[in-house]
Amino acid sequence: ILSCVLTESVSNIVVTPNVTQSVEYNDTVGLTCTASGTDVSYQWLKDNKTISSDNRTVLSVDNKPLTIAAVLRADSGNYTHWDNNTVSNDTSHPFYLNVNYGPELPNVSIIPDKILYSSGTTVKFLCSADSNPASEFQWFHNGASLQQNGQQIIINNISMNATGNYTCQAHNNVTLRYNEATREIQ
Repeated sequence: ILSCVLTESVSNIVVTPNVTQSVEYNDTVGLTCTASGTDVSYQWLKDNKTISSDNRTVLSVDNKPLTIAAVLRADSGNYTHWDNNTVSNDTSHPFYLNVNYGPELPNVSIIPDKILYSSGTTVKFLCSADSNPASEFQWFHNGASLQQNGQQIIINNISMNATGNYTCQAHNNVTLRYNEATREIQ
């Protein structure tokens, strides 16, 4: 009796995420891989490097699903699934995991940066904050909104009324987080 075993080539590899917008510390991301073929072995890669299990990254017994608990910004990158059997191998299209984070504590700079300003001086405030996606900024003077948005504000012809605390508040529309920093001028 002669038996014949036909091995089907690896094909149609698809990686599917369980979330479309992941937020740092909040979300657990699950990536599932499906493929056609017989007797297929599976392996996950991040930026072309093999992924192994650790305290946050869990590979299933068959390496089809990958779970990353409490994602971090360092988890961002291209994830691919490499599948092989005795007759062929193939790799999925990269899935880019974009982890949203921030804003971190803003950095407020003043131009010119002095301790005391003479009346009539023009002062520019600049604000930046590490954030993905980029933050939106709102400005406050002594706690009251200046009704100005954007990374910079310019105070022309500074007077005594303009002294005090200038606060830049950064807001991330995806993480829904805020952070702020204050600078004082006299």
